Parts: sequence; C-alpha cells; structure tokens
Amino acid sequence: MRSERSNSNLCINSIADELSMSPIYLSRLYKLLTTNALSDKINELRLDKAKELLKTSEYTIVDIAEKTGFTSSSYFYRLFKNSTGITPSDYRKKIKVLL
Repeated sequence: MRSERSNSNLCINSIADELSMSPIYLSRLYKLLTTNALSDKINELRLDKAKELLKTSEYTIVDIAEKTGFTSSSYFYRLFKNSTGITPSDYRKKIKVLL
C-alpha cells in the first residue's frame, strides 16, 4: 500500500474501471478464480492497513476508519471486531504492550 489514503479509493468499481470491466463481471471472475468474494478481499486489505495504523500512529479510530476507506466508523468497528475478536482500541492497547 503506497500511502495512508491508498485504501480509501480501493473498491470494486475503481478496480473494474482500471481493468475496463464491469464490476459485476469482475466480482464473478474473482470469485470463480479464488472462491472468495472480492469485497471480502478488499475489506481484508483495509483491515490490514488499519492494524498497521493502529500500531504506528496516534490517529483516532474514526480517522483510521476514514483513511482506510470505510464509510462508516461503526461498520469498521464491527468488521474489525469480527475479524480479530477485539475492538480497535483494545488491539492498539494490546499491541503497544507487546512493543
């Protein structure tokens, strides 16, 4: 990921535009080739970047959600907790102790 803003533009529509494909076709093709949903992969990449920012920055959770392309901080919070088992705040606290 090139910059902190790189994930904010990462979406199926922008990828499809870059590849001159329809978003529906791209999603189906990705699913066919990987057996995973493209939207799940995008969220995984966004969450990886969010974890990095939680470790290395002092941005607020809301700022990190925005910088990683989540349009809703509550959706980010829910997705993060479902993925890691802990909240973004607890993740930050835990990682700071380990460092």
